[in-house]
Amino acid sequence: MNTQAPTVLVIDDDHDIAELLACFLARDGLRPAIALNGIMGLQQARDLLPSVILCDSCMPGMGGLKVIERLRGDAVTAGIPIVLMSGDPGYFKDSGANAFLQKPFRITEVLAMARSFTPAATEIARESHEAWECAAQRRGHSQAVLA
Repeated sequence: MNTQAPTVLVIDDDHDIAELLACFLARDGLRPAIALNGIMGLQQARDLLPSVILCDSCMPGMGGLKVIERLRGDAVTAGIPIVLMSGDPGYFKDSGANAFLQKPFRITEVLAMARSFTPAATEIARESHEAWECAAQRRGHSQAVLA
């Protein structure tokens, strides 16, 4: 396993789903970690500081919304991107999550979502934004010179 790969923490009480997601994430070159309940998820988030967390909304004990609330309230984990996974899009509103995946989902959607929050993807987005701003400034400067 590539220890330099971005870590993706999967928090889901369904062992089969968590293992399946971990398998596909690993095949895609990411480093998956699994937590089978909210308490384990909070601890692993602090220990691993993953690039992104995929969190199920409905789990026994501490549900996904409470997990997100606790992650956001902890200075150590507050900035970690979180993708909420649920069959009900209503859970996303006011959840504190960065993104939402509706169940059932395609594995390609999960991989794309996880990748979109990895350091390489965020760096590319930042560079693209900077290039766009630079081009816009140059256009403005060119138009001012022509006027």
